[in-house]
Amino acid sequence: MEINEFWKLIDKAKRDPSKAAEITKALAKLPPARIIAFEQRLRDELHRACTHDMIVACFLVESYISDDVFEDFCAFVLLQGRERFENAIRDPSTICDWLTREAADDLDAITGEPLLFVAADAYEEHGGDDDITDHTHEPDTPDIEVDWPDDRDAFRAAYPRLFDQFYNQQRIDEIHG
Repeated sequence: MEINEFWKLIDKAKRDPSKAAEITKALAKLPPARIIAFEQRLRDELHRACTHDMIVACFLVESYISDDVFEDFCAFVLLQGRERFENAIRDPSTICDWLTREAADDLDAITGEPLLFVAADAYEEHGGDDDITDHTHEPDTPDIEVDWPDDRDAFRAAYPRLFDQFYNQQRIDEIHG
């Protein structure tokens, strides 16, 4: 799927994951090959966000990191639109320009999970009787050099804006305690 067409579909749910059903409806009107192409483009775009800095940004915003949390976080950032997504990949501190600490404290508000299922749902609605992922490929997992900050001061030094806006020691202690 051509990149502009992909982002046009994303704009149907821009900034509101609960509107992911709008993307599903739009995709269900397309032939199965186009639905599969959307799924592949989504996988490719999420793959681009697999960087060390985005992993740290996810941790600072969510106070926790796992594969699922990271994928959900990247999908959430993608749902914010092309400009915000591209900016976040280049410099994750730009997330501070549009996401507030109050919103980040509501863990249910930081979700892109509905986006992860729109193509599969549309494919199923369209009559696909197999798994859409049988028709796509997962990009290779990038080798990410992990230079995880050792402590709070190191996080602050490396990621000052993200740290100051989102670091939540109390939540980290609750989750990891």
